[in-house]
Amino acid sequence: MVIKDAKHALVVGGTGMLRGAVLALAESGWSVTVMARSQRRLHQLVEEVQQRGYKGAIHPVVTDYTLEKEWLEDCERAKEAYGLFQCVIAWIHGPAVHAPLQLARWLEQSESPSQFYHVIGSSGADPTVDQVGRRAPFQKLQRVSYHEVVLGFIDEGSYSRWLTHEEISSGVLHALETSEKQVIVGSVRPWTKRP
Repeated sequence: MVIKDAKHALVVGGTGMLRGAVLALAESGWSVTVMARSQRRLHQLVEEVQQRGYKGAIHPVVTDYTLEKEWLEDCERAKEAYGLFQCVIAWIHGPAVHAPLQLARWLEQSESPSQFYHVIGSSGADPTVDQVGRRAPFQKLQRVSYHEVVLGFIDEGSYSRWLTHEEISSGVLHALETSEKQVIVGSVRPWTKRP
């Protein structure tokens, strides 16, 4: 994978299932600020990029997006330290339901446009259904281009399974390369076949 004109990306939740995407960006020369709760896992990611001699750099930020005020302050400090974010990949789930929109609104205040890739899981509800107008508030933003990466499942015929981390990272990288408004990784139909 080659991503032209390497820049600065922010990846929220980049030490687990998005680890492969973070490594690919760093290999392509991107400067990547990675936010996660685990200092140990962030440190391992930094060491791996250095050991592999990748052109890019990892800037680790230990933070918790469920602490919304402190988390956005950490985003601001990272921007001041490492520069503007041209791309954001956000895997935000659980109780912080408002955090993705808060992050996008924070980006909207920036001096330059950015791409926002919202990674949406499928374990709870069909992520392709915009049940409560999920996309509408993002689409009102002027300097933030909103994209969804919908995580489905793999239909193996007699059974189905969730996506692997490698499949998820590949799907996210595909979304970055194509800039499509919605990329579905795996399948979401028929919804009744999900694991």
